[in-house]
Amino acid sequence: MNGYNFTDGVRHTLARARAEASALGHDRVHPAHILLAMTDDASDILPMLVSQDVVPATLRETLLTEVLPPAGRATPGPELPYTGPAKQSLERAMMTAREWRQDWVGSEHLLAGLLAADRDMARAFRMQGVDPAHLVETLAAGAGAAGGTSAGGVRSSMPSRREDRAAKSQPVYRAVAVDRSTRAIAVTALLVAVVALFVALLRG
Repeated sequence: MNGYNFTDGVRHTLARARAEASALGHDRVHPAHILLAMTDDASDILPMLVSQDVVPATLRETLLTEVLPPAGRATPGPELPYTGPAKQSLERAMMTAREWRQDWVGSEHLLAGLLAADRDMARAFRMQGVDPAHLVETLAAGAGAAGGTSAGGVRSSMPSRREDRAAKSQPVYRAVAVDRSTRAIAVTALLVAVVALFVALLRG
């Protein structure tokens, strides 16, 4: 765990994810099982999801029909292994906690890790009209994150939308400034030439 501690909420979610996988006859825990567990009434992240216009029943239906493989007939044991993407989601959750300068891994970090590691998780939210990037920003604010966050929930060197627009506009402003400066110099030179010609005519 590299010094990080899972909160009780995360432990409940992971246990519930195994139960979801087992109930569906799957022999491994997918990221979608973890997100399914977050729609459980006992999930500590559920109120935040509902506040962001997420409809738990609809999200659950999307995961079951659009993301997860068909239900199987396996009778797996209690300790189901995680798929590669599920492991990556847990790793990204810990990375998010570190980037947010927190020494605990909560449901906020876990959800951000899911969105960062698995595109299908972000797609499931988009299908409900929920912007994953805005969702991560809300997660970071709720967790009291220090520093900015990327769309995947991990603080990075990527600029925010406002910074990106400012960066894109800077070359335009520079070009306008240079163009105006060039015109001013040209006008000044023309005036000097006209004055010199006028003086020469007077002397002639």
